[in-house]
Amino acid sequence: MSRRPTALARSAVLAFGAVLAACAEPPAAPAPARARAASTAPSRAADVTRGPAGFFVVADFATGLVATFGLEATPAAFCAGGVPFPFSPGREQDVRTPAGALHIQAQVRGARVVVYAGIPADFCALGTAAAPVLGTGTGDFSSLENNAGQGGPGADHYRAAGRGAITLAGGGTARVQASATYHLLPDGTVVADEGSVTLSAR
Repeated sequence: MSRRPTALARSAVLAFGAVLAACAEPPAAPAPARARAASTAPSRAADVTRGPAGFFVVADFATGLVATFGLEATPAAFCAGGVPFPFSPGREQDVRTPAGALHIQAQVRGARVVVYAGIPADFCALGTAAAPVLGTGTGDFSSLENNAGQGGPGADHYRAAGRGAITLAGGGTARVQASATYHLLPDGTVVADEGSVTLSAR
């Protein structure tokens, strides 16, 4: 799936694209001949696709920290375009149920991690004076979203977690822990929209 980060001040999860497989959605594979021939019949099986994951962003409005996992390019370079697939290696699995629900599971390991001090209104401003780089390193991140976009019955629920180690721009090292939760009811009510980014001594 693709979620392109633009306005960052609205939500700790979706506006940042805590799951951002932006531009990483693999092309759909052609259906097998037998499946194409039977396409007129209703399907009772889930449609499963796998491909590379994109990058992940978590914002913590309490601490004022933002962490990106898996973005090899700078946010400015990514927004400008022309960067060929600037993401750390990762995997994503999308499952589309017969009821129309889309479940997305993604994971990156050994990904580039960058922590920024500040939450600008625009994702592309990360790394500027509005949100300078606090530290860089590597880490792991995983996420699961059930009924993404509410294509099927029920709520849209997203949960993600990441951890890693960074070298601080001012010297020294730190551990980084990040998590995000988003829960949207079918009537449009947001009952959870939380992001956490914390640093601790190594």
